[in-house]
Amino acid sequence: MYRKNKKIFISIASYRDPQLQSSILDCITKSKFPRNLSFGICWQKDQYENIDKIKNLPNIKIYDVDWRESKGACWSRSIIQKELYSNEDLYLQLDSHHRFIDNWDEKLINLLEESFTTNSKSIIGSYANSYRREHPISYTNKPCKINTFDSFTEEGDLVSKPVIFNSDELYKNANLIFARFLSGHFMFCDAQFIFDCPYDPNLYFRGEELALSARAYSHGYDFFHPKESIIFHEYSRPLDHKHWNDHKKHNGIVTESSKLDSKSKSRQRQLFYMDDRVINFKQYDFGKARSLHDFEKYAGIDFKNQRVHKFCYNIRNDSPEPYVMSDDEWRNGLMTKYEKTIEWDLSKIPDYNDYDFWFFGFETNKGKLLYRKDWKNNTSIFNKSVNKKTIKFCCESSPDYAVIIPHSKSKGWCKRIVIEC
Repeated sequence: MYRKNKKIFISIASYRDPQLQSSILDCITKSKFPRNLSFGICWQKDQYENIDKIKNLPNIKIYDVDWRESKGACWSRSIIQKELYSNEDLYLQLDSHHRFIDNWDEKLINLLEESFTTNSKSIIGSYANSYRREHPISYTNKPCKINTFDSFTEEGDLVSKPVIFNSDELYKNANLIFARFLSGHFMFCDAQFIFDCPYDPNLYFRGEELALSARAYSHGYDFFHPKESIIFHEYSRPLDHKHWNDHKKHNGIVTESSKLDSKSKSRQRQLFYMDDRVINFKQYDFGKARSLHDFEKYAGIDFKNQRVHKFCYNIRNDSPEPYVMSDDEWRNGLMTKYEKTIEWDLSKIPDYNDYDFWFFGFETNKGKLLYRKDWKNNTSIFNKSVNKKTIKFCCESSPDYAVIIPHSKSKGWCKRIVIEC
């Protein structure tokens, strides 16, 4: 039953974001019990920003800082937890560009209570479905996005690969499904999480969600995606300020974003034992309830050798719901790293001038898709003069063929170009 007396602390890290006010007003307006909401905002502002519509509301706490002094997303989320949290019962972490369905607070609390039948330490969240501020918003309960992973980069990061799951067909009788990973922009749980797994302010941006997921899992938390869309997120925001673009020497910044990012990635590699540890992570280390290897077997990752399990990759949307695999099942499903140079016949690419999309994949001789990469409007990858590319990738078995399929705005999909590996 919905417990209307539960107070929700809403953490919002906002960096020079024109959507901050409208996001908070929509959050309040769409809630069933707005008096139970308490906002903690790390407002990384410039001199032109104005939030007069919200800054004097009784349930708003603001930690304001000049944007030049900001140290990134994880730093700002840590500030909110340390400085603005005031013993509320529940914790909702968001970005500053969101929209909400009606009675979102009631729905989330009911889902959290449902998840407690599986584990009293649960987190609800996902990559939220998107909205675009420039168009009228029509909210629909489309399937949520699940964050899976493609491969490791040379620096030890995992490249995220959100996909859509078919909730109607696969989860007809479920309101929640198990998730492998947490999203930084939408997570809801008991506020005890703030003390169990405090945000590490020394991380920058890339790696935030992976570190958060592994640490939370090691503290005994399970993760769940809601089957319906409850919160919506604006993703691209091409005209808005981004921390990594602003924090450069030409803006008078002493510690540039690239240096923050480099230090953060080094810290992350040490956290996951990819590099030898020289850091005492203290309260930002893993918990004692589960081991890092337990998370590896659940999520489908081999940190030390930087490999991903085929279930985590999920290229064909045929992976099972996550579960703790046996050591043999985990080991035998880890994908292999490959590097192949592919050449194709330029005469097989029609002479169109409006290509907007290129499908590239590796397949077996039985047509099983092993790897996929899409390029949009990228003439440096495929054009009329380039017919050769070296690709580093991971997949579950050695491919037999590479496949290229160009797409033209006026002509549609072209014929498959098949190259033997």
